[in-house]
Amino acid sequence: MREVHGDWTLTTTPQPARVLDDACSIISQVQLDEETRRRLLVIELRPGRERVAGALLLPSGLSQDQGVVLQFEESAPSSRQALIVQSKGYLVDLDFDEATVAKLTSSRCLHVTAETDTGDEINFSIPLNGFASALARARLIGK
Repeated sequence: MREVHGDWTLTTTPQPARVLDDACSIISQVQLDEETRRRLLVIELRPGRERVAGALLLPSGLSQDQGVVLQFEESAPSSRQALIVQSKGYLVDLDFDEATVAKLTSSRCLHVTAETDTGDEINFSIPLNGFASALARARLIGK
C-alpha cells in the first residue's frame, strides 16, 4: 500500500503475525535535481514504538571526513553525523528519539549541511510537510 502525505510517501508492507518487528511501514521522500532530473537525496524512515530510524542517501562528491549536520529552523545544529560511502553516494544512519521526532512533526524543514570534496558548504532542505500525518498513519497501521 502507498499513500502520499504532502511531500512524503508512506509505503506499508503486510507482515505475518509471527513477526514481532513493528517496522512494516516506511516513510520516504525523494528529491530530484530540477534541471537534470537526477536524484539529489533520498530519506527513508521506519517508525518504531519509541523511535524513528532510517537512512539519508546523499550524492557523491561530499567530504566524508566532515560528515553532515542536521538542523531544524528553531533549534541548534546537531553534532556531526558520519557519512558512509556507498556505490550511489553517501549514507547517513538516522536514529531519532521521541524528542527529535516531536521536532520532525512540528517543524517545517530539516536542514542538512555538508562539505564538498573541494571544501565548499552545500545545503539540502527536506520539507516536513505531511510528515506528521504519515507518521501517525504508520504508527496506527503498525499497532
